[in-house]
Amino acid sequence: MNYKVKIIYNYSEIYENEDCHNDFMKILKIKKSGYDSKHNGTYFPLDRDDFFGIHVLILNEENDDIIFTFKVIPYSYCQKFSNITFPLLEYALDSKDPAAIREIENFMNEMKLKNHDFSYSGGWVMNPAYKNKGLSKELRELYTGVHLMLHKRLNLKAMTGVGILEMGTLDFFKNSWGVEEFAIPYLNISRMPNYHIALVYQHIDKVTFFKKNMAKRYEDIWSQRFSNYGNIKPRNFRTPNLNLIKEIESLKDKISGKISFNVKL
Repeated sequence: MNYKVKIIYNYSEIYENEDCHNDFMKILKIKKSGYDSKHNGTYFPLDRDDFFGIHVLILNEENDDIIFTFKVIPYSYCQKFSNITFPLLEYALDSKDPAAIREIENFMNEMKLKNHDFSYSGGWVMNPAYKNKGLSKELRELYTGVHLMLHKRLNLKAMTGVGILEMGTLDFFKNSWGVEEFAIPYLNISRMPNYHIALVYQHIDKVTFFKKNMAKRYEDIWSQRFSNYGNIKPRNFRTPNLNLIKEIESLKDKISGKISFNVKL
């Protein structure tokens, strides 16, 4: 299968762009399907950072279907808002574990002292229509390569994330990417009470050979990426338009099923 990459930087600034809005709604529909299959409809598939973070879309080049998507939330993006907490710290705060909170805050402070930007990476979800097609290995490799190239493009010095023991993501991140766990026990958090959550990190200059090799393999796909929705550039980040509140409420209605989606996957 041939792939292509699209990137949405800060949806809240360009949501009036029809193409961007349509792609964002497709992401939400895929998220709802994917999360409902894992959480039986008990987990709301949308965070506030979805509206200002970076969404990476991997598409089928033949028909423009979104095959899978993930998001990257730079710490610098979160700093723009007084009411936004960096996602990894949110996990620690949710756990109410003083050791976890202290560990994450120490990591963040060390990065800030070096004037290094870093990310939270998550939100990986696959279009159900492409499951069980024998693409899992190839898609993990593509995800790995594009993830590294995005971090280098934005000069992000480290990534953080969560590994869920029961879903196998922790093993993947540790064995393939070489991420390290923070020196804290698995967390139990209110938003995912039936899972063991590990908080992980990796400095970009210490990635594995596998990750570097995947970036090299998919360099051509990355070089042809599309991100020109409304001409917003990644380093031209601006504060969202306050009128987006109405749009958010509309999206909540659509996700809850009160309004049907008007886009096709």
